[in-house]
Amino acid sequence: MRESVTIVVATYDWPAALLQSLQSVLLQSHAQWQVLVVGDACGPETGRELEQLNDPRIRYVNLSARCGEQSIPNSVGMALAQSDYIAFLNHDDVWLPDHLETGIRALEATQADLFIGQAAFAVKEGRDLDLVLFENISPRNRTLGATFSSAYYLFEPMSAWIVTREAATRVGPFKPAGDLFRTPLEDWLLRAWRKGLNQIEGSEVTVLKNT
Repeated sequence: MRESVTIVVATYDWPAALLQSLQSVLLQSHAQWQVLVVGDACGPETGRELEQLNDPRIRYVNLSARCGEQSIPNSVGMALAQSDYIAFLNHDDVWLPDHLETGIRALEATQADLFIGQAAFAVKEGRDLDLVLFENISPRNRTLGATFSSAYYLFEPMSAWIVTREAATRVGPFKPAGDLFRTPLEDWLLRAWRKGLNQIEGSEVTVLKNT
């Protein structure tokens, strides 16, 4: 059966966090997926750790030159995706087991172009910052046009996004941060707004954001 969603994971030399994120993919209730891990010219350890997973659904593409940001690796992943949907997962975030199922069900039910899930943001406390609380939650009732006037983190993290491949192609790749006044995330969302993408928002937390 063809994968319905490609999960794009941009990474750079943090295999311990990456493997934890990928473990949350392996636990997804929606099983029709492929992962594209796009390395930003990572060292050999990342490839060795991924080989140990021994999962043919996880593909590793390591860029030959360092970009120093996520926009290029994410764009490469979008360009390589052949599935109906594209999801993004930051290499230090994790999904709850129903994230893909929740997002894809919402997209199919509404025929929307872009699903933005709810995320809980980690807050580290204690003398050694070893106590992690998830107390800050994504704001509700977000609209793409609000990107103009709102703080840059309104639609963070990208780990909460699932977009149809057709819509992603219409908007185009992420632009490098050095070419922009806004962040690559904001720039992409504003282009999505101008293209008329329809957005659906999740009502329950399905993403844990590591800050």
